[in-house]
Amino acid sequence: MEVGEWLQKELGHFTKLQPSSLKKNLERYRAADLKNKLVKQATAQVVDALGGVSVAVAKKRLDAVEEMEKLVARQIERYESILSREAQAPKGILLKGATDEGRLLKEMLEKLGTLQLETGRLRRAPKHTTGQSFNPATGEVQQFSWTEEQAALHQELEKMDGDTLELEAVEDVPSV
Repeated sequence: MEVGEWLQKELGHFTKLQPSSLKKNLERYRAADLKNKLVKQATAQVVDALGGVSVAVAKKRLDAVEEMEKLVARQIERYESILSREAQAPKGILLKGATDEGRLLKEMLEKLGTLQLETGRLRRAPKHTTGQSFNPATGEVQQFSWTEEQAALHQELEKMDGDTLELEAVEDVPSV
């Protein structure tokens, strides 16, 4: 049963219109009005999801991510090619191009990562991580918590010389 027939016979709507006229009106509505309404709704949802960034800006960023992914794949091939030539060279001979290509690949990967974070293709690591560990030998469950600030402090402490800095374990220190 067609939609026009269903509307007229089953529901009793649009009974004054000829079936062919109703069919044309429904086709126009489906082709233009409904499509435009759905596009506007989808666009509004996308803008909300992007945090207020316009669709045009988001599209440019996504296009940039795709292009950068292609370039990174090409650079990986170049870098692997140079490394294979370097592996075939006599021992101790390093190709200057390998270092340059490796550095370029690193920079490209950093830029790609930044773009992926901006577009939401790559999730940002949580600032605060919690969890628990289980010791099967003792059956003990221990809770842990880790923040970005603690990670940064830990990295700084690892850089320092262990002989010049002695740390004592301090319990029950209130967190800031």
